[in-house]
Amino acid sequence: MRTVYLKFTEGCCNRRILDLKALEVFFAKNGWQSVGEAKDAGLICLHTCAFVKRTEDIAMAEIARMQREFPRAELLVTGCLPGINLPRLREIFPGTAINTVDLTDINAALADAGYALDTLERDENLLFEQADHTKKLPSLVSIGYFLKDNFSLRPVFWRNLLRNVGNIVGAGMGLSRKHWYLRIGWGCEQPHCTFCVECRAIGYRVVSKPIEQCLREVRAGVAAGYHELFVTADSPGAWGVDRGRRLPELLRAILDAEPSVVISNIDGIHPYFLYRYLDEFCAVLRSGRIKSFMIPLQSGSDRILELMGRRYTREQFLEIVAACKRSYPRLVIVSQAIVGFPTETFEDFQDSVDVFVRAGVTNVTFFPFYPHPETVAGRMEGQIDDEEKSRRVLYGLKKTGEVGILSLHRTHEVNPKYQKVKARYDQ
Repeated sequence: MRTVYLKFTEGCCNRRILDLKALEVFFAKNGWQSVGEAKDAGLICLHTCAFVKRTEDIAMAEIARMQREFPRAELLVTGCLPGINLPRLREIFPGTAINTVDLTDINAALADAGYALDTLERDENLLFEQADHTKKLPSLVSIGYFLKDNFSLRPVFWRNLLRNVGNIVGAGMGLSRKHWYLRIGWGCEQPHCTFCVECRAIGYRVVSKPIEQCLREVRAGVAAGYHELFVTADSPGAWGVDRGRRLPELLRAILDAEPSVVISNIDGIHPYFLYRYLDEFCAVLRSGRIKSFMIPLQSGSDRILELMGRRYTREQFLEIVAACKRSYPRLVIVSQAIVGFPTETFEDFQDSVDVFVRAGVTNVTFFPFYPHPETVAGRMEGQIDDEEKSRRVLYGLKKTGEVGILSLHRTHEVNPKYQKVKARYDQ
């Protein structure tokens, strides 16, 4: 029997892990046996991340290691690295490489495949690490780190901290990993953000999964005992732009079709789209069945937002958050900011921190800017040095922490010390 070992490299997001799960099913349906160690495999399928240089470096090192330690196995490289930096990959690997957006090319690469991969018509809904339905309490260690670095006697600190932790627990974040991952689309709409390199991997246009297919997958999840949905896409806010439809329409259809279902999280709604259908989205929020979503601020400076190509203003972001919190006060709102975008002054970054404090978001992550040479922003003048990015990350964590805004990332441990490491080494 043909054997395959599947692995994703550090940094892979839930969408890429879903892709690898789809590949696992693809191989199984075509008669391959999945093995737990690379040494036992005739084929190694390595699913890669290249979101920033650090994860690209990790993927490259893992490819080199696999070739060195398992020379008798065939190596297949999939994921984002082939799309983001194929020339670098070809320096060490001449074999088959399939970009994320071209994943169905596996059908041709495996010439005798009787079962064809087609995630638009049938998608996998489970991540590898949650297959055992492991349950866990919110990370006390991460809360401990937060308290250690931010402890304050100020009433505003405790009021916001207790509210935020309570909302996270109420949303089921950290209490259970038993989520049904509903991917609703692929790709990103143009014009793209000037800092984005992912579009090279995920595609330059939006492909929305039809409502009917989404509902079939939701019903399959309910039948399997899943009642919490994690809604994801490369750009979930853009769902429907290729079909003349809008995201709130899909969300309402899901909630109407399955009364037992709640949407535990929507992963990364672009503020540009959310502002366009804000009233419709808030109407769905009032059901109380959408527990959390991530809306990236990226910058609180209108000047920097324009340089980023983000297509919204800081005041529009504040209006979005305020309207959503009015519609469902227990809503968990996760956000993030890019630190040290070209020409960003310290005052510009202070504006980002100020927006988070004014908006009263639940959780915030600060990502240092990565000047990828293939992006517009990576070639801009006015690049900020790494030490200054690190200083700003720590400043942002301190100022948001002082008012009880959490620095926990997706309910896992991402404490301020780790974010300092990211500020120095995500380059």
